Amino acid sequence: MVTLQSKKELLKALTIKERFIMPDKMKVLFNNPKHFNFVWGGRWGGKSISIGKIALNWSNGNKLRNLCTREIQNSIKDSVHADLSNLIYNLDYDNYNITNNDITHKINGSEFVFRGLYQQDKKQTIKSFSDIDVCWIEEAQNVSKGSLDILIPTIRKTGSIIIFSYNLLFPDDPVELLRQSISDDEKNDININCFDNPYLSKEALKDIARLKDQYERGENQDYLHVVLGQPVGFSEFTVFRLQEVQDAIERKIKDEGQIVVGIDIARMGGDKTIFIKRKGLKMIDYKMYPVMKGDILLKEIITFVNNDTSIKINIDETGIAGGYIADWLNSKGFKKTTSINFGKSAKYPDKYNNAISEMWFEFKSKINDVEIMNIPELKSQLITREYKYDAKERKCIEPKDSYKKRGYKSPDFADALLLCYYENMENKNVYFNY
Repeated sequence: MVTLQSKKELLKALTIKERFIMPDKMKVLFNNPKHFNFVWGGRWGGKSISIGKIALNWSNGNKLRNLCTREIQNSIKDSVHADLSNLIYNLDYDNYNITNNDITHKINGSEFVFRGLYQQDKKQTIKSFSDIDVCWIEEAQNVSKGSLDILIPTIRKTGSIIIFSYNLLFPDDPVELLRQSISDDEKNDININCFDNPYLSKEALKDIARLKDQYERGENQDYLHVVLGQPVGFSEFTVFRLQEVQDAIERKIKDEGQIVVGIDIARMGGDKTIFIKRKGLKMIDYKMYPVMKGDILLKEIITFVNNDTSIKINIDETGIAGGYIADWLNSKGFKKTTSINFGKSAKYPDKYNNAISEMWFEFKSKINDVEIMNIPELKSQLITREYKYDAKERKCIEPKDSYKKRGYKSPDFADALLLCYYENMENKNVYFNY
């Protein structure tokens, strides 16, 4: 016989289980947090509710001091105070005490405090929070560089955790540039949207379907930003528009034709070596490596092309003396290997100042026919690189050093993709000073 007490116990057990239910992507943060944790993407991905559950779980088991912040917080209503309070109530946490200004744990002393970051260069109030264990920056896309410059050194306690949650507005949002500047082994990088969240309501699914339908009919671009979490702001001088890159990702074409590999080689510690492979106009594979010694690099290339000497290989060897990699591959029977220097003369020197500028616009002429893989770094690099005109009215792609000065990392994915789709005038090694 089922008693009232047994029903209450069952309900309690189900409620406790609900505390741990979240999209699989968020479990990385729950189980293995790092000092830097970036949770970004579109609406309905479950970002905020998952982070709230994680923070309450952590603080229920251990004494933690949590700082919940955002750029502008005129009152407690602007914070995640209400979200955490609702979770405490709905998940039956009876050990938390909620006041109008903060949340504390009655037994272990954990606390949640809520502050705004605006004008911290003048106020300096956040500097008093050096003992914070967990810092959650909500709507981090709105946080200024000045606020980040003050906040990040403040959260310095051993084992401390910083969580940025945001829906990207512009490709050069300070938090996005920060995300790109931190190495992969120092951060959790969680790109999440509605398609990663199996717990959506019927109403949310209807809203998503409506926005997608409007987007596919060309009536509304909100789908890319609101649902997929793509940025909305671009310079008029960027080569690619977000929509044409997104279309290339979603396009489905046959993998027919010659296999071509583009290889961009890392030269410094912060750069990455990228291999990209296409068959016809369809990108079919890629690999990413740190800086590698020559002998290891050669072995990885042979593995990536499956030792198939019929494959065409375009390698950027700018700055590598002698182009020995292409020479070595040619000596081993890979006769379709070409060493390309981005600074060499363009095929059409009246239109472009050098080869790399020509590569960007040559690929732009193909963007409506190709299929590329959905790689966040590649997408970001394609939609943020700018161009200008020189005194001869030729198109000139933004120099890599200038691109980095704007806060971005080396555009290694984009360079490898351009090499992969580049059509050489002749199949031989050429070397020029860059």
